Amino acid sequence: MKKVALAATAVVVAGGVYYYMTQMAPQKDEIALPEISKAELNNLVASQAADYKTNGFLLAEKEGKFTLTAQDEKKVRQFLVNKLSSMLPASYNSAMEQLKSNLLTGDEKFLEGMAFDMKVVESDAGAQLQVSLSRLSNIIEAEMAKDPEAFKEIRSFIEKGGMTYTLSMDNKGTINGIAVQDINETFHPTPSRTFSFKSEGIWAKFQGDINKIFKMQEGVKKISFDAEIPGEKISFTLNDLTGKLHQTTPLDQTSDSAIGKILFHMIQGDKNIELQLQNIAVEADSKSDKGFVGSGFEMRSGINSFIVTQGGIEQNRFGLDNLRLNLHADHITQEAVMALQDLGMSGNPDQDMQKLQKALTDMVHAGLKFDINAVNTDKFTLNAAGGALNLDINNFKFELHMELKENALDLNAGSPMQIIPFLQAKGKLQLNAKDLEKLVQMQPMLGMLNAMKKVDGESAVFEFAFLNGQTTINGNPLPF
Repeated sequence: MKKVALAATAVVVAGGVYYYMTQMAPQKDEIALPEISKAELNNLVASQAADYKTNGFLLAEKEGKFTLTAQDEKKVRQFLVNKLSSMLPASYNSAMEQLKSNLLTGDEKFLEGMAFDMKVVESDAGAQLQVSLSRLSNIIEAEMAKDPEAFKEIRSFIEKGGMTYTLSMDNKGTINGIAVQDINETFHPTPSRTFSFKSEGIWAKFQGDINKIFKMQEGVKKISFDAEIPGEKISFTLNDLTGKLHQTTPLDQTSDSAIGKILFHMIQGDKNIELQLQNIAVEADSKSDKGFVGSGFEMRSGINSFIVTQGGIEQNRFGLDNLRLNLHADHITQEAVMALQDLGMSGNPDQDMQKLQKALTDMVHAGLKFDINAVNTDKFTLNAAGGALNLDINNFKFELHMELKENALDLNAGSPMQIIPFLQAKGKLQLNAKDLEKLVQMQPMLGMLNAMKKVDGESAVFEFAFLNGQTTINGNPLPF
């Protein structure tokens, strides 16, 4: 990263951290942060005054502390847009054009006057730059001044350094780590409305070039949000997110992440809605070769439930115990991957759609493979309509392998059925045999399929295949 506007870069670093955090995030092979001395970092920040000015900022120093203020709206916007672009893979350049246009047009001064206090602090990892939002933009400050009482909690939050994060960097100014200060705040915008937000242990470390070899690690100990308004309460909590990413190119990478728990709770009058996901683990990988991409995804989750009660009586329950989902696609053209990525991002949807249609046509001609092990779960629970529907299915498994052979079909002419000779699929559906009997009792139309099952221990098994245009179950053609 070029040595420009170090602290201003921090404004958009958080956005980049969020971008990666929503996809992946680390275990024992931690990235080592390069160390820099306090004197070196102080000198590095101070030496950037001219670069700050060029990019629309004023840097002031007093007694070893710095204040960075946005002065020129257009220059600051351009700087932030450039920084955002530099944080994304080069393949996003075309998709960024419309966003750039939107961010760089207009005479409104949303950023002018915004200020950050900065100071160099010592840590176990050497000197770091601590950045705190100290003042909102002129336009927002003017609105807050009209009703100081209504905004006193927000002003107090900012004045005590509530929006603070710490940056780690090397002696060239390359940022390679960020840690967000914990937040525990409650706001009362009106006497009858309360909003609370907590965050703990948010951090990320990154190394390399996002367009080449790149590594990242991150973690979140806790994020929670609570809202209470007349007649309604809402709460959301995420605990213990960790993860890592390692890429050699944007299309060749592996990642894994884990989340300890996600909870959502809403109360509306006498209705109570709860969603709980526990022990979530996700692994993903992709690999490119000679114009094609192979990609895999695996998710595992422990206890998962969705429960609705009303008046103290359970109305609906949906549960999955020890869910496992595995997907793998192979021989996907890079052209199709890039077209899907850019869809709807260029500002010309017709052109994007034409590009996608061509890419998908070429992909179909090249052929592909797809494997899925879906909704494999120890127990599936469904209780609906206040108990009128009560269903438990144990040891449910579904597998599918599909293959489309290379072809030269004209997809714009002839019947869609022309693709059938090139399409093959094999799969298996398995569930507890006694639970299948309960399903048949509830829905007699399933009796015909029940007669085609084969029994393996306590399980009913259906092995199905689609070959040469014919579908079979356990080797027998469908009776309809």
